[in-house]
Amino acid sequence: MKKFKMFIASLICVAMFSSMAMAQAKGNIGFGFGTSFHKHQNSMLKTAGMNYFRLYLKADEGVHYFLHNESGSFMVDEGDEDTTARKSAEAIGMSIDLGMFNLDVLVGSATVKVAASAVNGFIGDINTLGDVNSTDPFAELAVRYSYVKNNASLDLNFAYRYHTLKKEITLVDVNGNDDSINDLSSINLSVGISYMF
Repeated sequence: MKKFKMFIASLICVAMFSSMAMAQAKGNIGFGFGTSFHKHQNSMLKTAGMNYFRLYLKADEGVHYFLHNESGSFMVDEGDEDTTARKSAEAIGMSIDLGMFNLDVLVGSATVKVAASAVNGFIGDINTLGDVNSTDPFAELAVRYSYVKNNASLDLNFAYRYHTLKKEITLVDVNGNDDSINDLSSINLSVGISYMF
């Protein structure tokens, strides 16, 4: 009988500690989604329109880690040439609460796909003069402002992304003029919504 009472007491203690842990865990996980505009530093690359999704995991008070996934497209043009490129990225990041703003740091890889134009000109890899499919690392540093209401927030993000390709892309217009690009670094402005559980 004594062992049974000890067992019941142990169950009650475990239940109390579990409920306390669950109460403290509220807000430890969340998600965010939105859209971002990438203004490339190279003038021959037009602004990219990207959609993103984030999964947040709370590490400590004021510190979150997150998984970042984005995809979208941008235009490349040189003279009369005009071709669409696809870009996608996966990254891990850390967000630090600085009071009014958050500092976000991302490191990951981005894949860029550019198809050679069949009509007016040609865009291709400088070595193979064919389609481009390049996956390369990138890093991003961002300042984020969040307007928080209950568990939801409206996020405004301003960032600089450093991104270079392993191989150069050659852009050729209808007049035969060509130029090479391997720098896809950009200034990014994002608007999104986050929700913490």
